[in-house]
Amino acid sequence: MGKVNAMVRDRLWEKVVKKKRSGGCLLVYPANNEQGFLVRSTGKTDRTIVDYEGLTLVLRPKTS
Repeated sequence: MGKVNAMVRDRLWEKVVKKKRSGGCLLVYPANNEQGFLVRSTGKTDRTIVDYEGLTLVLRPKTS
């Protein structure tokens, strides 16, 4: 696993958002917070990001 600094991550995210045609993108990256990560999303994905009493959760659709 590689590590990039915040500037590189933000620039890559900008490119992803610009180039995305359909669907969606999800970015999970390390952060200095209680959970140790932050989440960004754009477009339509089958994941839902929920803040539950300060806890970030990523919900997936139920599978049969």
